[in-house]
Amino acid sequence: MTKSPTKSTAQEDILLVLAAEHRSIEQLIDALEAVDGEIAAEPRFLELYRVLSLHHYGEQLVFYPAMREYEQTAIYLETAEEEHSAFKTLLEQMAHSSPNDPTFQAKLDQLKEAIMGHIEEEENEIFPIVRVCMNELQLRRLVQEYRTVQTKFAPKIEARICRNQKIATRKA
Repeated sequence: MTKSPTKSTAQEDILLVLAAEHRSIEQLIDALEAVDGEIAAEPRFLELYRVLSLHHYGEQLVFYPAMREYEQTAIYLETAEEEHSAFKTLLEQMAHSSPNDPTFQAKLDQLKEAIMGHIEEEENEIFPIVRVCMNELQLRRLVQEYRTVQTKFAPKIEARICRNQKIATRKA
């Protein structure tokens, strides 16, 4: 089932939207860590996969290009993009394995540690600088672009989830 990205309000800005998604990602990781058994873990992992993938596309195609326009924020992009690449690699490896696989938990631990560091850097270092560089109108306009990208890529992510489930089923 494809979940549509949350509709934005006129008062939202991109930094508030990203921070809200960060909280959601943290909760999904905590929920996945708390379950016992493949049947309970699978839907939680798929939701984490979906949310992280949508977040990735939105940041890569909207937020990071906007940051590139400012010298003060552009300096963070190489590291942020490398971190996103690492997240995607871990997610794909996890998607091709079972939550019962011993490496799944190890990869989840790696993913959590990397994501928590990434979120901390974005929220404590990058977001305050972005808020100084961009005005409120720019920050609000980015929300619409961000949601458009997420809506565009949602079917692609759903198709990848289906493909990964078929691969994982064949391996089992």
